[in-house]
Amino acid sequence: MDFGRALAANTMAAHRLLRLAEHEYGPPVQHALAEQLFEAHFARGSDIGDPSLLAALAAAAGMDAGRVRGYLASEEGLAEVKEEIGAARRLGITAVPTFVFEGRYGVQGAQPASAFLQTLEAVARESAAAPQSGADGCDDGACAV
Repeated sequence: MDFGRALAANTMAAHRLLRLAEHEYGPPVQHALAEQLFEAHFARGSDIGDPSLLAALAAAAGMDAGRVRGYLASEEGLAEVKEEIGAARRLGITAVPTFVFEGRYGVQGAQPASAFLQTLEAVARESAAAPQSGADGCDDGACAV
């Protein structure tokens, strides 16, 4: 990564495109597109807000360039991406990357492995302490714990 080459860019179109990749092509294509975007942004200093570049990167990742151009020319997916960003903000997420475990525990930004270990240990402790539905034959939630 050459952070000195990275351009400041509006990444909304790239985020929309990542959403399209996931929903229409699946996680492997979304991952390939993310790699293309990171390479373009951090190594080549490309403008990842440019629709022509995005279409080329998407095609290289296995997406249909025509579909991508039409998608980016529309507002399709925009409301959903804005809602996802809003949901992240409501969770207090302010850094990239952020990893969320069990919907409650998060590790934000570049962190050492020890931060992940500490978080995963907290998740494991909480999971072990939580009553298990049906553990003693009581599935209606009315049993004494």
